[in-house]
Amino acid sequence: MKRLIGIILLLTLTSCSYMTDFYIFNKSGNSIFVEYKVKERLNEEPFAFNARIVEFDSDMEIIEIKKAFEIEFNNEINTLTCELKNGQALWIGDDINFSLNDANDIKKLKRNLIYLKIKTENTEINADEKNIIGFFKTFDRHTVGIEIK
Repeated sequence: MKRLIGIILLLTLTSCSYMTDFYIFNKSGNSIFVEYKVKERLNEEPFAFNARIVEFDSDMEIIEIKKAFEIEFNNEINTLTCELKNGQALWIGDDINFSLNDANDIKKLKRNLIYLKIKTENTEINADEKNIIGFFKTFDRHTVGIEIK
């Protein structure tokens, strides 16, 4: 009986954590250009410096990882630039148990960002740590991102 209670307790504690991935999704029908500058070259938190391009389906499920050479990293000034074709997304980091409703999580999302530029055929989005939160939305608990239509 003690063993059963231990297993139930272990499952309860481990099932509470989940990973949230951050993306910039291109659903515009055209190519978009993304550039961001970070304070530090981190590899996990939002606005990571090991970003990668992926493709997604109509349900926003990731279906293929693209080759990393499509992204340009400038190590001297900590910038990342890339072109996203329609149906592609840029993975920009992850975090554990992230929520846009949590003040501490919001601080994590913007603490490493200096600026983000997204250029579409008709518009340009310019964001920094002051206004970046307004561009993100939660798709599910595992996916938070900016959707460009």
